[in-house]
Amino acid sequence: GSLSGSVYGITEYSCMCVTASEEEYLREAFLTEYIEIAMLVLAQRASLLAFERNISKVSREKKKEDRLQRDYVDFDSKYMLVEVTEQQQGIELYRMMLEKAFIKEQKRDVEEQIEGLFKLKNHRNNKWQNLILFPVSAFGLWEIFKEIVGILGFERIYSYKATAIIFVTVVVVFCYILRKRIK
Repeated sequence: GSLSGSVYGITEYSCMCVTASEEEYLREAFLTEYIEIAMLVLAQRASLLAFERNISKVSREKKKEDRLQRDYVDFDSKYMLVEVTEQQQGIELYRMMLEKAFIKEQKRDVEEQIEGLFKLKNHRNNKWQNLILFPVSAFGLWEIFKEIVGILGFERIYSYKATAIIFVTVVVVFCYILRKRIK
């Protein structure tokens, strides 16, 4: 009997097809469609590596996080395809190429790094907001405290300096208790 069928091989570095068939469509499919699939996977890998470098640069510069995320979402929606062909063997080859090039793992790592970058950005923003809001809140509390002291008639008993010391003590104790509850 004669041999028939085709065997496709994919490694991290190569893609090949061995066939006993003399059908021209097999060679054409491999030389066009399957090579284009391999180029897509290589482009995905190169892009994910570029995103990893950009994440590192953006985290050092502490800016451009929004642009990085927009670019990644754009890349993900355009190039990280679930299926690239209707042919079963093409789908299987694509999945094998993704596996051999570690695309899923690398994609997950990039997404985790971007998420970590945004957590860091939010943490920095929260610290600045707290620094800005604390004096405003302290001033508001001071005004309320002065009114309470005035209503209760303590200003006759205590001097202005003593009232300020009592106020600062109350604020410090309040902040200490609040910090303990947050932890």
